[in-house]
Amino acid sequence: MYFWACYIWLIKFTSSLINSGCWLFYWWISNDIFNYASSFLKMKFLFATFLFLGFSLLVNANGFSVNDPSEIDTVKNAKSFFAEGKVNGHLRNYFMSTINHKELTDHYANAIGFELAYETAKVKGFSLGIAGLFTFNTFSSALDKLDTVTNKTARLETELFDIEDPANKSDLDRLDELFLKYEHEKFDLLIGRFTFDSPLVNSQDGRMKPYSLQGLNANFNLSNSSKLKLGVFNNFSPRGTVKWYNINEVLGIYSTGNNPDGTVSGYKEEVHSKALFIAGIEKNIANHLKIEVWDYLLDHVVNTIYLKSELMISNSFDLGLEVQKQNQMNNGGNDELSKTYFAQNHSFLYGSKIGFHKDNLELSLNYLKITDEGRFLFPREFGREQFFVTVPRGRIEGLSNTSVLMFKSKFHFNKQWELDLDLGEGWLPSYNNFEQNKYSASSYHNAVLNLVYTPKTKLLDGFNFKLLYVSKQGSKENIPLANQYYNINYHNINFITQLNF
Repeated sequence: MYFWACYIWLIKFTSSLINSGCWLFYWWISNDIFNYASSFLKMKFLFATFLFLGFSLLVNANGFSVNDPSEIDTVKNAKSFFAEGKVNGHLRNYFMSTINHKELTDHYANAIGFELAYETAKVKGFSLGIAGLFTFNTFSSALDKLDTVTNKTARLETELFDIEDPANKSDLDRLDELFLKYEHEKFDLLIGRFTFDSPLVNSQDGRMKPYSLQGLNANFNLSNSSKLKLGVFNNFSPRGTVKWYNINEVLGIYSTGNNPDGTVSGYKEEVHSKALFIAGIEKNIANHLKIEVWDYLLDHVVNTIYLKSELMISNSFDLGLEVQKQNQMNNGGNDELSKTYFAQNHSFLYGSKIGFHKDNLELSLNYLKITDEGRFLFPREFGREQFFVTVPRGRIEGLSNTSVLMFKSKFHFNKQWELDLDLGEGWLPSYNNFEQNKYSASSYHNAVLNLVYTPKTKLLDGFNFKLLYVSKQGSKENIPLANQYYNINYHNINFITQLNF
């Protein structure tokens, strides 16, 4: 009862916050202020590269250590504004291979790339930031070749590069961040292009590029135990893309799936929405109870409220509960049923977790239930849902009347080796029950092994190596071979080498 009382209070508080504050952002966007900012942000990537080189030269010329920048105002002139900034980034090599079922095409790819980010020193709390990403296809199978059974291209491997142009191997750079930041003791503001993390909208930097957004983000420290996070976004650059898109363009960049009546969804570039509004509250109570509530308002499409609580019941055991409710807005994005994004009235899901942790071992049993009230729909182009049962290659968006049980384990062998082993089972509606199954997904049992090695030697300082293996096998349902491609009965192998600096 205590959990539910907290949930009800937080829902009311967040909803009033959305209604009173976020519509001010709506007015701002509808008056094209962000469109002017967008024009400025669309500079050539080469110019960004010159900026990076210039900043690096300034840093080196002044003997400034980029690993320990000053956090106070020390700027005396324009030169020190840049010279006393901070630089960071990473170099990443990513090999991926997928073994599909029977005569379905297998694929492989190797990507190499790097990110370089720079942020100026602070002046009265203000700073500027910029980050760029470069990616190259060093070798791969023919990712643009259509599978003879499904007439589709490689799904997972193309996400390393450009999903809109699988043949693109070199023109894969992206100006990922360009922002103005203001930091205060009680709050901080960020405007421009950057990454954002929350349960449904997040960076998920698990390929070569993260999910990035354009807009405004404000974070408030309400107290030592309470935080408020607000955001409004109108442009997006999903993982596996090289461009930026407004909401009407971005929805449908990934697969659109099917309408409830079985016809192909036609909402790509047909959804009428101005922006995505986000409000989130995090509250810690007595150091043993953590509560989160998030409200995602996709203008004229759908409102999603997500709530999560985690309770430490002893030094070794914890419990978790999560609930999510969705309600349609303005016919789900379009008055025509065949072109709308959110066709149903609402959806509802809930999940739970029981965890055990001691010394170098973490174990948890996780459960999720999506009821039959409607399909859980949220744009995949904004990130990946982070529920208790979430694992790599394990999206559940697009489903209703679904249950998932997931056992998770984490072993910390020492400071260098870490192993995750997850085993799960998913009970889904039939692949051709489109009213409950948007993407024709199938019931499955899966295994995920994630082995990470972080060297502690001076020579390899900053490196980490990761081996990720995913096996997703089908149930007893007789599924046509064409529906199994990158869906079920496949093995996915990943080896990632990364140097952080």
